[in-house]
Amino acid sequence: MGTIVKEISIYVALKRSGFNYVGLCPFHKEETPSFTVSPAKDSFHCFGCKVSGGVDEFYNLLEKHGMYM
Repeated sequence: MGTIVKEISIYVALKRSGFNYVGLCPFHKEETPSFTVSPAKDSFHCFGCKVSGGVDEFYNLLEKHGMYM
């Protein structure tokens, strides 16, 4: 498990799907997982709300949405 997966899994329940991990996006309401984390690319992407980036961007978005612990 890559560092980005460990960091994001603190906030998002992730399940392995092939080489990537998927879960429900913490930045919008959804019932079907559209949030993907790629350890190989060290990045995340949500196909629902179109946010993406690395672990720093993830924390910036958490702070912006008032969810940073």
